[in-house]
Amino acid sequence: MSSAPPSGPTDAERFARVYREEEPRLVAYARSRSGHGWSAEDLVADAAFRVWRKVVAGREHVDDIASELAAGVRNLVAGLALTAVAGPAGLGPGTRTAQVGLLAKVLREMPERQVKAVWLIEVEGLPLAAAGSRLGTHRNAAAVLMHRARENMRQAFLRAQPDDAPDGACGRHRAHMPAHIRGTDTVEAARELRDHIEDCGGCRSRLARLVALDGRLAALVGPALVTLFAHGQAPHLAALAGTGSTAAVPEPAAPDGGSVTPFRLVRRLADRAFGPHTALVGVALVASASFAGPGDERNAPDTGRPGTHHG
Repeated sequence: MSSAPPSGPTDAERFARVYREEEPRLVAYARSRSGHGWSAEDLVADAAFRVWRKVVAGREHVDDIASELAAGVRNLVAGLALTAVAGPAGLGPGTRTAQVGLLAKVLREMPERQVKAVWLIEVEGLPLAAAGSRLGTHRNAAAVLMHRARENMRQAFLRAQPDDAPDGACGRHRAHMPAHIRGTDTVEAARELRDHIEDCGGCRSRLARLVALDGRLAALVGPALVTLFAHGQAPHLAALAGTGSTAAVPEPAAPDGGSVTPFRLVRRLADRAFGPHTALVGVALVASASFAGPGDERNAPDTGRPGTHHG
């Protein structure tokens, strides 16, 4: 265990100031190497989140934040050279909005209490009981709050994705896709979407892309929140940042797909029962759930039922 840094708030303020000063230069560097502004912005935000953990969590002393940020960006740019820049399911140069920036906009519009819960658990790495205490409530209430916050965030993020869908059936079905991916739609609505995408390649591609984004979302939450804080766009986070509660922050977990709701369990069973024509949507849901990481079990609402698993 490491002790909390004595000057947590000062370290947080120092980080925010340096990050704001260095961000334009770092984005320009990343863009020159990656060739795409949207990936450069995401990459810099990711590097900043990693440096934030060093500076504020107190795992190691950082004298030169600017140098740490530059080194982090260089390392991530080097990593891009070893992988496909476009990423899964068409997340390539055609995406003009940085996903971290888009998620930050979503978070700004969410209820403050939900955003605070996400910050305490995803950025500061607190267990539910400790997060509940910081929020003035108990563990079970914090679990329910976090579950609602995650679902609100995920569906709002998917709805916010740019789309040029035509009017009519395609537009209606695409508006319905976030609820379908998260398993909160009705059986009838799911059947209508399944029938539609059998004959519509554009909507089939859209669904696959949203499933990939849903799986990637967990990796964007920390960078988006730290970016909001550093730019002073979430005043309600200022009191939470750098207060010493990050002493035992774990390394970032693999992206998770959220808890398995009853709707999602029924959907999986239905896909198996009704045959091959349901395979595409079934695979999409399984792909979404397969990103689940160990942190999701920690944060899911306490249902009191043994054997609950997370997809």
